[in-house]
Amino acid sequence: MFFSYYVRVNIAKVITLLCNSYELCQTMR
Repeated sequence: MFFSYYVRVNIAKVITLLCNSYELCQTMR
């Protein structure tokens, strides 16, 4: 259970980095 939460946090960090690199994040918001 805790492992899933940790993986989810890591995925969120990767998505954040991708959003910083690309402007897709603004479109999704």
